[in-house]
This record gives sequence, structure tokens and C-alpha cells, in this order.
Amino acid sequence: MKLKAVVWPVLFLLAAVFIEASFLSHAAGGAVLTATGCRQLPPAAAAGGGGACAGVVAKPRIALVIDDFGINGRPGVEEMFSIKRPLTFAVMPRQPASRQLARRAAAAGYQVIVHLPMQPFQGKKSWLGPGAIMAAMPAREIKAVAAADLDDIPYAVGFNNHMGSLITSREELLRPVIEEAAARGFFILDSRTTEESRLYPLAGKMGVPCIQRDVFLDDIRTVPYIKKQLNLLAAIAQKQGGAVGIGHVGHQATARAIAEMIPELEARGIELVYLSELVYGRFPGAVKTPAVLTPPRR
Repeated sequence: MKLKAVVWPVLFLLAAVFIEASFLSHAAGGAVLTATGCRQLPPAAAAGGGGACAGVVAKPRIALVIDDFGINGRPGVEEMFSIKRPLTFAVMPRQPASRQLARRAAAAGYQVIVHLPMQPFQGKKSWLGPGAIMAAMPAREIKAVAAADLDDIPYAVGFNNHMGSLITSREELLRPVIEEAAARGFFILDSRTTEESRLYPLAGKMGVPCIQRDVFLDDIRTVPYIKKQLNLLAAIAQKQGGAVGIGHVGHQATARAIAEMIPELEARGIELVYLSELVYGRFPGAVKTPAVLTPPRR
């Protein structure tokens, strides 16, 4: 009798654990939630998994992030606003038109993130703009500059790095920035401006949702080249479930190529989504992440 009194509760507990685990596995399509908040596919489904950690989805998904919003009169801005699909606009802090464009983007249904300037290994300092994170700064100053930058853009829900090959290669310089992102509930996109970037792995260690760029769309600013890159992005998404492409304003070719490619991409069963939907690996049929997730901070 004493043995039965011990064995039955243990068996009941084991059964409950098994049932709960089976339910969670089914709900996630066999995926596992990683430390970064992204769902990792089972080995058979994740072959070749790269930057965009997406869950099991009904169709391949791509997130298009458009950098360099914020400077008045830049070519390509109005063309991007004419694309009526989920896009994510990366807005540079402390620029003349930054806050106005961020509010306009959010009101129009686009997702907004901060395009955080960081020191590169090479390049003109003038390319960074105001509010840049510099390697010579002590940690306290990096933290203060990052906080001001992240708070400057209304409706922002995350950030990616503008330039930043030097900063992103050094964890001690990144840590204060990631801490500020975490304090605001932001996610992070590692633009991967260098193969030595530590932003993605360090954010994962610190428990901050993060994703990596898969393809730069417009290193060559011609419509045929950008279409070729969009096809590459689509192929990656078809292979791993989701992919992130980065383009830029400052010229009109990227907006034109995207607009012309949308019908073809959608005919191939590829869905355009907000960046956050790949970061958080939403389940099939889940409500899309709205573009406006937080009110303006000031």
C-alpha cells in the first residue's frame, strides 16, 4: 500500500508533464523558443537556417527594412510611402525630419525602428550623422547616447545599426547599447556590416530578441541588380521560412524594384511582413504585429 501511495502520484506527474510538452510542441509546430525570442525550427526543417529565425509558417515570409529615413528631401522617400505593404522603416535619430517621418510612417501602417549610428572601421565621420556611438566613449557615455537616440524616434519598437562595423565587433561597446534596448522592450536587427559582428550572439546571451540581416538589396543602385537581390532573398526565405532584406532611401531604384517585384513575389506564395513578425516568430494565423506598438516618448 505504501508503494502504491508513492508510485501513483509520480506516474500522474510524469503523465501531466508529457501531455503539456506534447501540447507545446504541437502549438509551436515542433519549434523551440530560443534565448533571443525567436523560434528555432526542428533540424529537418531548419537546414541552412541563417539570419531570419522564423517558425513553421504557412508560406515563406520576407521582411524588408528600409534604412536612412530622417533627412529632408531624400530621393526615394515618397516612393517608399507609395508601397502599400508591410515595410519596416529605419529612421536615423536627431535628423531634421526624423520625428515627422516616424509619425507619418506609423500613421500610414509601417513599422518604425531606430537606425542607430555606430562607428565603422572605415568611412567618413560625416556619414554617421548626429548621435553616433563612438569607440572612444566610456560605457557611461555610450549608454547615455544610446538612450537619447532610442528615445528620439516616436513609435520605434527596435533598432538596427547604421554602419558600425567597429562597434559591433566589440562586445564591451555593445553591452551598454543592448541594455538600453532591453530597458525599452526593443528588439534588435543586426545589419551585419561586418562578418565579425557580435551584436546578434551577444543580444541572445542577454535575452534580447534579435535577428540578422540576410541580404543587402542595393549595394548597386540599379533596378535589375536590386531585383536580383530580391530574388535571392526570396530563395533564402523559401529555404529557411523567413528572410530579412535591407534597402535604402537616397535613391529611387530600391522602391521601384520592390514595387515591380511585389506581384511576382506574392504569386510565388511569398508574404511580406513586418520585421517584428520574423523576430518573434509568430505562429501561422496569428494576428499581424501592428506597426504602432508604443506611443511617442516625447
